[in-house]
Amino acid sequence: MESYRNPQPLAEYTVVRQHIETLRQIPGLESSTFWVIPESNLSGHASLHVVVCSDMPNVRFMCEDTKKDAHGNKMAGFRTTENNKRMMATKLHASLDNDRLYLYDKFVSVGGRSRQDVRAAMFSQLRMFSRVVLPPLDPIKNMPKERITGKLRAGLKDDIMMSMLICNAMMSKFFADVAVYGDFV
Repeated sequence: MESYRNPQPLAEYTVVRQHIETLRQIPGLESSTFWVIPESNLSGHASLHVVVCSDMPNVRFMCEDTKKDAHGNKMAGFRTTENNKRMMATKLHASLDNDRLYLYDKFVSVGGRSRQDVRAAMFSQLRMFSRVVLPPLDPIKNMPKERITGKLRAGLKDDIMMSMLICNAMMSKFFADVAVYGDFV
């Protein structure tokens, strides 16, 4: 998991590539296959991760959607709709309650952030992540809307928590039945 912001074009997309290159320096992981499951949202950023890593051997990106991008390529990533966020938050809550989540002390961090900084940001984002109920504009015609979010006010980031939610959900759900969530490119 890593969150990285950089004003240079495509710089934030190189974080996945840097992670894979760093992990491949660990003995035994040199030729491992890496399964990448980026967040798929309306901005289409997940597809850029595929482009940046397209020349790397044994790297696969999850494609939950059957839709294609403007170039005819399958759209990469796991959709973070409200229903999926609710499912992921429920699974994370169960994992935390049952002590099934472990954060390895020596996890890989790239992009100029120390492991301690990423760990502190993760717990900060975890504390902010919550269920928000928005009242309807017209209570007679509409129901309240529920949102699962880590962005309770402008400027807050939730990238690390979204990575953690996706990872935890996919470890239990996706890898149990690959066919349920589409395929990989």
